[in-house]
Amino acid sequence: MTLAGCGWTAASAANWIAISSGSSGSASGTVGVSVAANGGPARSGQVTIAGQIYTVNQAAGAAAPPNPTPSPSPTPNPGPPPPPGPSPNPPPRPVHVQFEGTIAGLSGSCPNLSFSVNGASIVADGSTSYDKHAKCGDVRNGQSVSGEGDVQANGAIKATRLEVSGEND
Repeated sequence: MTLAGCGWTAASAANWIAISSGSSGSASGTVGVSVAANGGPARSGQVTIAGQIYTVNQAAGAAAPPNPTPSPSPTPNPGPPPPPGPSPNPPPRPVHVQFEGTIAGLSGSCPNLSFSVNGASIVADGSTSYDKHAKCGDVRNGQSVSGEGDVQANGAIKATRLEVSGEND
C-alpha cells in the first residue's frame, strides 16, 4: 500500500508479461498484468510494482501439432476415401502463477471468496485447497498469504492452493 502523494510505477522485465493497466500512480491502486500464452518450455519472469519484485512462473506450453501430410494426387480410378485430417488442436492450457503478499479487499463467503494481493485479483472456491491447518474461514484482511492458481480470461487468478498466516491487524 502506498500513501497518498507517494508516486509508484509498475514495469515488467519480461517481454511476455505486460502491464495492461495501472502502470503508475500517486496513491494506492490496482495494476493489471497480462501474460502471453507460452508455446515453449516453462519460463519465469519478473514484474516490479512500487519497488516490490513479483515473480511470474509459467508452465511449458503444449507441443505444436505435426504438419498435415499432403493429399495424394487424384488417380484415374476411384480409390478408397482419404484418411481423416489431423485432430483439432487441444485448448490452450491455463497460465499457472504463484503469488504472495497481504490480503486486502476481502469479499464473499466461504467457500467463494475474492480478495486482492499486491493488486492482483484472487478468487477462491470449493476446489481451492488450504495448507498448514488453515481453512476458508481463517482468511482475513491484513493476513499474509501465498499460493498459486490459474489466470482466468478476465485476468483474475483462480486459486488452486492457499496458505494463510498472521492475524488480522
